[in-house]
Amino acid sequence: VHVHLTKTAVQGIELGHCVHIVPASGGEPRRLTGGVDRDHTPTWSQDGQSILFSTTRGMKDFAVCLQRVPVAGGEPETLDAQDAMDNAMMQPDISPDGRHIAYGFVNGFRSNWCIRLAKADRPTRRFQLTCQDMSMYGPRWSPDGSVIACTGYRPGDPGWGIYLLQVATGAFARLDTGEGNSRSATWSPDGAEIIFENNRTGQYKLYRMPVPQVEFTRPAELEVDERVELVRFDFASRPAERVQDL
Repeated sequence: VHVHLTKTAVQGIELGHCVHIVPASGGEPRRLTGGVDRDHTPTWSQDGQSILFSTTRGMKDFAVCLQRVPVAGGEPETLDAQDAMDNAMMQPDISPDGRHIAYGFVNGFRSNWCIRLAKADRPTRRFQLTCQDMSMYGPRWSPDGSVIACTGYRPGDPGWGIYLLQVATGAFARLDTGEGNSRSATWSPDGAEIIFENNRTGQYKLYRMPVPQVEFTRPAELEVDERVELVRFDFASRPAERVQDL
């Protein structure tokens, strides 16, 4: 599966970013989506009959939603969408039993990325797995479905790194991946190793490490009310020269 840009802006964009499938043995790609929308981060359904992906299709306020398109061909179907300024649902991944979808979500550019879980048969039933005081995205299910690996950062971390999240509890642990920033984790088929990117040499390269025994930290109580007010400024009176960092 990959995303293909048919033309550049100078050439005259014809179809924008589209989802294609390509034979693993090589060959010509077959396009599944069209239009001038931005379709990206595709992943397979468990039965191999459809592709889930993130897209701007149908969104008016710079939002990114989740859609699904049949491999056999047909129109994309919207799974979940929140058409609000800078809201994004990114990098979906389906659990090994096919029951849940994990994806990264950001509620506007001032908020942190979080990991959400959703029912595969009813994606609008969602639950936030990570807290707002950390930033987590790019979830990937372990082969047994008990743990999710993702890219994350917490205040005090030396940089971006690879985190493991317990699905049942939301407890988390940061892996020691060495110097530099690490991202884009995925699992070996047997679940014994993690493959990820790291830029310790000045360029991002692929690395592999055994999954160690880790001690998980339970998160603080999760905030699930998305209407919570984050910042408010009162300009009725003369503002101070400095604004407090909240």
